[in-house]
Amino acid sequence: MKVGKALLVLLFAAITSYAQNKSLGVGTPTPNANAALHVESPTNNQGFIMPRLTTAQRTGMSTLLTSTDNGLMLYDTDLKTIYIWDGTAWKSTAEVAGGAKLSYPYKDSVTTTLTGNDVFALKYNNAANKRVLRVESLSATNGSSAVSVQQNGTGIGIFSRVDNPAAGTSAVFGTTNSNLGGAVAPVGVYGESTGTGSLGAAFRVNNAANNFPAVYAETNGIGSAARLVSLNAASTAPALVVVNAGTGSAIQTTGKIQAGEFIGNGSGLTNITATNPRLTLPYQDSVLTAPANSNLFRLYYGGTAPGNVGLAYFENLNPTNAFSPLFSRTLGTGSASIFMIDNSANTGAAVGATTNGTGPAVRGFNTGTGNGFAGLFQNNNATNAFPAIQSSTVGTGPGLRVLQNTTSAGSGIDVILQNTTGTALGLSVNQQGTSNAGSFAINNATNTSAALFSQTTGTGAAFQAQTSSGFTAVYGRREGATNGNAGLFDITDSANTFPSLQANTVGTGAAGNFKITNTASTVSAVFGETNGALLSAGVYGLNTGNGFGVVGRSTGSAIGSAAVYGEQLGTGDAAGAFRINNAANVSNAVYGETNGTASAINAAQFGTGTGLLAQIVNVANTSNALRVLTNGTGNGILVNHTGASGNLAVFQSSGANAARIDKTGKGFFNGGTQTGGADLAEMFDVEGSRQNYEPGDVLVISERTDRTVEKSSAANSSKVVGVYATKPGVTLTEKGMDENLDELIPMGVIGVIPTKVCLENGPIKRGDLLVTSSKQGHAMKAMPVNVGGVLIYPAGAILGKALENFDRQENGLIKVLVNVK
Repeated sequence: MKVGKALLVLLFAAITSYAQNKSLGVGTPTPNANAALHVESPTNNQGFIMPRLTTAQRTGMSTLLTSTDNGLMLYDTDLKTIYIWDGTAWKSTAEVAGGAKLSYPYKDSVTTTLTGNDVFALKYNNAANKRVLRVESLSATNGSSAVSVQQNGTGIGIFSRVDNPAAGTSAVFGTTNSNLGGAVAPVGVYGESTGTGSLGAAFRVNNAANNFPAVYAETNGIGSAARLVSLNAASTAPALVVVNAGTGSAIQTTGKIQAGEFIGNGSGLTNITATNPRLTLPYQDSVLTAPANSNLFRLYYGGTAPGNVGLAYFENLNPTNAFSPLFSRTLGTGSASIFMIDNSANTGAAVGATTNGTGPAVRGFNTGTGNGFAGLFQNNNATNAFPAIQSSTVGTGPGLRVLQNTTSAGSGIDVILQNTTGTALGLSVNQQGTSNAGSFAINNATNTSAALFSQTTGTGAAFQAQTSSGFTAVYGRREGATNGNAGLFDITDSANTFPSLQANTVGTGAAGNFKITNTASTVSAVFGETNGALLSAGVYGLNTGNGFGVVGRSTGSAIGSAAVYGEQLGTGDAAGAFRINNAANVSNAVYGETNGTASAINAAQFGTGTGLLAQIVNVANTSNALRVLTNGTGNGILVNHTGASGNLAVFQSSGANAARIDKTGKGFFNGGTQTGGADLAEMFDVEGSRQNYEPGDVLVISERTDRTVEKSSAANSSKVVGVYATKPGVTLTEKGMDENLDELIPMGVIGVIPTKVCLENGPIKRGDLLVTSSKQGHAMKAMPVNVGGVLIYPAGAILGKALENFDRQENGLIKVLVNVK
């Protein structure tokens, strides 16, 4: 309530003040006459809140505003700033205040300034990286300066100063990316004097403690770091004048005089030419003393001038001179010579030797009586993966050859790896051509040793061959007319239980493949022999997985060229035994396969025993003793009895006959028979095409052809004989068992048969007698005739009795107990 009263009082005061002087005052009884609205805070702790809109609301007002609303103000609550309508669009206060300060082109002349002030000053005091002044001339054809400063007074034209001792920047920095070049190429900084008593450029270090040069020139190009040119032909002044008021050198280089090039013959330099050498040749000297740890002769070159410069060059131009151009000898304990490259980026050789003669480019001798190397190459960097010595050739000879003198007993090549924990190879050969990676040959006919001998005291293989692209990892070949093995594996320790030869593979091929390609050979491709004790095998195949323990394959065409042949000449066990001892193995102990016309497995008994015995001795085994599968069109089982007597098959239960098929094909079953079908059918020919008939059709005797049936088409026909059977349990026929029955249909004559029916005589109920209808191939309910209270049905026309109700308007199938009467 108090707030409402205060508001009424304030509003009344404002209206009163407006009425007095045409100005609206808020918080003041005497508003400023020059202000349309004058707001004061009576308590001096209040502000002014103008209308507040969101950005969407503000932009939505734009369609309502015109130029007459110029100056309209509001506060944008999203952007947190004040906006003013300029007659056509909203402008922030910053945009309104950011109009141009100068009109261009701008030129001014100032004659007076305030005392102590600069005519023009820009000061920036903020840690952000911003330029205080930036001037750009963006036209590529503008030939004027971007900035021009003219000084007609006695002061400096431009004064640039870095006043921060920690700054690492230049007081003046000039750069250019010009590619023009020329006699006076464009420069980053250019100084020129057009007077007669001024310098083109002056650089001075004015701090006695500063040990840096007043001028420093550096280049990363191929030109000189500095060039001094005197262009006045009449000038007698030197192009370079060096004055040193101290005690140091006037000029100092990082090398000898050769580190620079001086054209001319001034008195301060000696002109060294081919006719004015420093040494007189032949030159020979003997030195008895020298400063400690110093060199008697040293050539040092530290120049950075472009081009290749050699420190020393020795040539022997006399083809009959047998002396070496350079001879180095020492009687001390150090090397006769050392060649070192101390630049990690250098890819050249520390020593390069070339010859176009027939001798070696490099040759090393050791003529001492003690042990020593004729040549030693070492890599002393543990991370260096390159070989200590590398030899290459583009000729037809080998890249490396080792000749062993005939009087020496040493090895041709001796490789010793002294790192007992290392995994590096003793010898690695990488052949990228089409020949062998290595060749070992013995050319002495009396030599009984191996061409390649490999021995190990470790647990690994003495010899390992591996290939990732070729077919054969190890290949053994025996040539010559005498007998000998292409490969021999021997174990000489009688306590060794390991195999003499073991082959493993994780691929899809065989672990071992033995082949004889001589068509005249009569021996086995694999011959296993043992004189061991009981159960030892000449050949033993074991598969602990799901595959085969032994696979035999033969491509011969003669009788007896079996893939696997087992022969037992004694009175012991079977000629062949196949056993799986892994309970998880789901494969067969014996598997026979053929692509020919003969049997995959043929069991022939020439004695008095059984031809083939399939036996399960595990009483808990629920699998079949004999299982026959076929994906072809032939028989699953064929029994051909060619003997004089006997049965085709006998089936026993616990030793007693349960079923038998005699030699004539007659079957005998002690327990009766049971089939999967529900009716008895007989095969009949049909009128027309068999494709026009389908199971469930009601059939009648054809009057046109003997022993032929057709679909019924008349009501109460006495020629009805049966129904096209869906799944007969027993099928009868007069034809032989091997005759073609494809054009016949099975007609059910008794039993439960799905039959086509219709409602011609009304709905059918279970137990109703059925007869043929006028609808082709369909039956209907039989309608009897009442004679003296007795229902008389048509004689010989009853098809059977309905086993299901039927009252659907469309035709359908129901089960019918067919029994034609």
